[in-house]
Amino acid sequence: MTDTVKHTPGPWKVFNSTDVFPDDNDREGERQIADCAMSHAMPFSEEQANALLIAAAPEFLLAAKKLIGAFDDLKSKTTLERIVTGRSDAELRKASDEAISELRAAIAKAEGRS
Repeated sequence: MTDTVKHTPGPWKVFNSTDVFPDDNDREGERQIADCAMSHAMPFSEEQANALLIAAAPEFLLAAKKLIGAFDDLKSKTTLERIVTGRSDAELRKASDEAISELRAAIAKAEGRS
């Protein structure tokens, strides 16, 4: 997997309940990523939830890539191969645990619990 991204780098943050901007001190709001209040066909609470989900997207992507990498390493190598290549089972478990924690944090952010 490549680390090069074409999207606006994260983290992203929700402002004014439904607007998503890069969380990089862009005080002028010139780099808006999403405006989730454009539809009058859905309730405001749904627009807010959509903004939270969009703002969590960079964290979801990064954590998912890390978790896939950790699981690929676990699947593709025997214990001996891991020792020879320098990555122990404990290191791989730690990497997958960290990725799972990041996924949980992204989910909490998307659900407005962070």
